Amino acid sequence: MTIKKIVSVDPSRFKLNEVNPDEFKLIGYTCNECDIFIFGPATNCQKCTNADVTPVDFSGDATLHSYTLIKVAPAGWIGATPYILAEAELSEGPHVLAEIIGVDFDDLSVGIPLKIAYVIHDSDKVATAVYKWQVSK
Repeated sequence: MTIKKIVSVDPSRFKLNEVNPDEFKLIGYTCNECDIFIFGPATNCQKCTNADVTPVDFSGDATLHSYTLIKVAPAGWIGATPYILAEAELSEGPHVLAEIIGVDFDDLSVGIPLKIAYVIHDSDKVATAVYKWQVSK
């Protein structure tokens, strides 16, 4: 049996550690002018437009800001349906949309603590790590 390499669904937003798969991070930038944080790739600050931005790893801790039950998935969705799409606010400030896993819709409420997790979607050619939210215990 051949062990496949696991790749990130989006290396510009989600970094994996090839040596230790338990170490993974959401990534982005911080503005050196106004000190805000930006999730994902950026060449300029979204607030002040300054080009002086520095890469950062986010803690992965967040608070549930909003959520909805998706009954009809978009084209290309590889997960199960229905699923819960959550908007979470990272402790650093940016909002991140991702599926929330391991919890029933009726058990959710705005303001609960979340943490980042990932699941592996395996195909014949590649194993892809996709970031998700889960309730922080």
